Amino acid sequence: IKPTQPTTEPTKPTTKPTEPTTDSKVTLYGDSNCSGDVKMNDAVLVMQLLANGDAYDVGGTDKNAITETGRANADCYDPGSGITNMDAVAIQKKLINTAELPITIKN
Repeated sequence: IKPTQPTTEPTKPTTKPTEPTTDSKVTLYGDSNCSGDVKMNDAVLVMQLLANGDAYDVGGTDKNAITETGRANADCYDPGSGITNMDAVAIQKKLINTAELPITIKN
């Protein structure tokens, strides 16, 4: 069997959203999907946002895209620093009862 050539160009990676987009108020640190509580799907949404901002950032193409309030809630590791993978880790630490949110960094 002879290998075939790709029929489409590879997709380009999206830029990671790291900066807060507005001054939305936090309703519950870690609650990125604004469900009213912090669960594993909040950490998953943060990772989806970082991996595929076109679909999961505010105004993204996915029906479960994060909201402005969700972005504020998601920034729970060193609040104000923007959303990073450490926010997803912080949410998971809260879920296994090894941390309280927000996690602040002392300089």
